[in-house]
Amino acid sequence: MFNNKKDRQLVELVIEFNLTAIGKWLDDNGEIEDIEKIEKNWKDSMIQRYFIDMMPNGQNSDMYFHRGRGVISSNIGGVDCFENAPVSMQNFCSRNKILSLQWGSWRQYISLRVNNKPILLAPLTDLAELYVDGELKKGGYPKDDEQKIKVPISFESAESKQPKAFIEIWRGSPSSQSVGYSSALGSVSASTLNFEVEY
Repeated sequence: MFNNKKDRQLVELVIEFNLTAIGKWLDDNGEIEDIEKIEKNWKDSMIQRYFIDMMPNGQNSDMYFHRGRGVISSNIGGVDCFENAPVSMQNFCSRNKILSLQWGSWRQYISLRVNNKPILLAPLTDLAELYVDGELKKGGYPKDDEQKIKVPISFESAESKQPKAFIEIWRGSPSSQSVGYSSALGSVSASTLNFEVEY
């Protein structure tokens, strides 16, 4: 149904929110500057995942298939206010004052937000390279652990490209066809790997 083009590839995006850690962060009146101080521990946490397929559309456009909703959009962004979530998740989010999960593009990043507060900025550079070339020029680093990188969280002004403040996030690339960015609260990964589906 959907195919690669010579100048663009199919890319699977996985967006994840660590609801357990987010609840604790909100309870501490957390701000984005506090996130890098939180231990990254996703084990035994309640995780909410969203799968989005980024696909070529015509000569120079993109489209995004939001699998959970079964919708094709020209926008990568989404918001979940939990109207269609299981009751157990609705109750958990209500207890922890998690009103909404949001994601979308902002400047040169994919921005993850909780209650309109940013929790992760994932650079679009590697994603664009996967989309155009199908793999990362630098290749993957399967033997290396995740590496910390700095991303800006504020700029001198709305029009300025000059960053004012940074935080550290984690970057991992287990193969030349995949890359991921994460913090204690959220994660964005992208891959051009295609696996056979067994039914």
